[in-house]
Amino acid sequence: MSDATSFAKTTLTRGSTVLFNAGQAVDATFWGIADYINVLEDTEAAYDSADIGALDGEGEYHAQSTMILYDYTDGPAVLERDVGTILGVQRDAMAGLYVTDLGVFDRFPTNFTGFVGEVARVVEANMAAASAAAAK
Repeated sequence: MSDATSFAKTTLTRGSTVLFNAGQAVDATFWGIADYINVLEDTEAAYDSADIGALDGEGEYHAQSTMILYDYTDGPAVLERDVGTILGVQRDAMAGLYVTDLGVFDRFPTNFTGFVGEVARVVEANMAAASAAAAK
């Protein structure tokens, strides 16, 4: 994987970010190779029962971790909680998240506007926290 990553980073014409989509826990050596690793690609039910710490090195690799959750059917309040937990700097502070209420990726989910709004809210809170920390 190291050779493949090096090749991709030197030949990509637009950016050089490499994301591995393991969808599960990976050996620690992979964190030094990839920019980001998708540690969970599964249903909302699987996320609810997953040991996220086991997937991202007990938080050591939060800043490089992403998740994809599909068949997500909980309402706006739970979506707000989950986005805040996964992306918020006060909690997991993962690098990326995609949530869809569909089981397919060929169209935008019906909850897309709500999801984007929640991500924007968390990003704003993260920026405010960073500004407050820098001011100290």
